[in-house]
Amino acid sequence: MGMKRRNEHGHTLLEVTITLIVMGLLAASGLVFYRNTISMQERVQVETALDSISAAQRAYLQRNPTFSYSNLTTNHLYPYLPGNSLPSQLSGWNVTVNVRPPRATKGNVTYTASQ
Repeated sequence: MGMKRRNEHGHTLLEVTITLIVMGLLAASGLVFYRNTISMQERVQVETALDSISAAQRAYLQRNPTFSYSNLTTNHLYPYLPGNSLPSQLSGWNVTVNVRPPRATKGNVTYTASQ
């Protein structure tokens, strides 16, 4: 007497579980990559904006050679910045302009100008 073959349809619970685990791991790694890309873009934008502030610092101090960095305020730099205002990329950031290079801080993240 031979064994009858059962006609199998569908997948076992183990196959479905493994597939879901693999999909979850792929989604998690994609999310980490996405977050890293966003934070890298933010860093580049903030550092570029800080570079324009650094250029404004140099321009102001070139015209006012007896003035020191420690006394600079954003009001001194506005005429030397594009649009006579802080770059919009720095919205929500605490910007310090009386240091060389200028820096921007938000929470526990701090960026400085690259120049």
